[in-house]
Amino acid sequence: SDSDEVYSYSAIFDKPKSKAAINEIEKAFGKPTTEGKNYVWREGESLEIKAREGKITIEFEKGSSALFEKVKTLGESISAVVGKK
Repeated sequence: SDSDEVYSYSAIFDKPKSKAAINEIEKAFGKPTTEGKNYVWREGESLEIKAREGKITIEFEKGSSALFEKVKTLGESISAVVGKK
């Protein structure tokens, strides 16, 4: 979803596609930290990405338009890899 203040993305998919999806995030934001079963990426207070087997969520509070474009493009690339048959 995309509002004036917040962009959020959520995907639930087949677990075997998790590695490809996480690779897309790593290409954009580097290596994650680990919290329990989640891989987590953060950019200051405005961005949090969480991934685990079969699920990814992105929460982004809009501020930087350059970062927003990067986050939006990431959402599209994740959808592309997890949507493939």
